[in-house]
Amino acid sequence: MEPLFNTIANRPYVIAVVIVFWILAPLEIGGRRALFWFASGTVLGWLSEFASTRTGFPFGHYAYHAHLFPDELWIGGVPPFASVSFAALTYFGYSGAITLLAPPRRPGRHVIAI
Repeated sequence: MEPLFNTIANRPYVIAVVIVFWILAPLEIGGRRALFWFASGTVLGWLSEFASTRTGFPFGHYAYHAHLFPDELWIGGVPPFASVSFAALTYFGYSGAITLLAPPRRPGRHVIAI
């Protein structure tokens, strides 16, 4: 349990992003979809990080150095804060794009959401 607590304590910015995700996403897309987004995004993020550190695909070859993250949680050689970030940040990108691409709302007119 200590590695998990150390990971959380050393990454307050990731925790902040995840908290904001859990505030906004259920309001915008519903709780079940937010849960699916978070779970699938985290798994896909971890798989991408794992594959890149082994094969160089999809992000190129790189490595995490365990001595830079002492006493933290690792899953298959990948720190979980990187994977959790994928889920929240991809959602913020999606939400921002939907907002920016939505038709403008004008007073006195009703915009039909599709």
